[in-house]
Amino acid sequence: MLPVKMSLVLKNYLEALSMIKDFKGHIITTHERLMLMKEESEILFEREVIIDEDIMQTMLSTHSFSNENILHAIESGLFPTKADERLRTILASEGYQRFDYRDIEKVEMTDDIFEALESVEGDILDLAESCYVFKGENDTVFLKRKWLLVSMWMIILCVQSD
Repeated sequence: MLPVKMSLVLKNYLEALSMIKDFKGHIITTHERLMLMKEESEILFEREVIIDEDIMQTMLSTHSFSNENILHAIESGLFPTKADERLRTILASEGYQRFDYRDIEKVEMTDDIFEALESVEGDILDLAESCYVFKGENDTVFLKRKWLLVSMWMIILCVQSD
């Protein structure tokens, strides 16, 4: 069962999504939203998807956390074992770290985790699921990588001329 707060957000989202499915015109969306869509999505059905070149910033973006925030998240004690171990490994190390994507454990969201994450600035779950991390003295930087299904896109490169 979904946490109460998440249920309300999901309900509103699904209502808006059902209105879009029946729309017959062009749909303009954000890169972030497009990255969440599945190839078999009804929204994409029989539509051509045109993407401008700056989607690369969405597909490969860097984020950072203060090491103090990471410690605060660990001390909450709410993360599953693998995510907790990953965060502890990140804090205990210095410099560049590469993790195997096959070892990533998706965190099942509960009300307790949801409430604990509200006190952490940024998305600590992205850090726990990242494969590329660099820990500095005060901050940890990581690469967030998203995938776009190749069969559904065309990138348009726009070049400004003087």
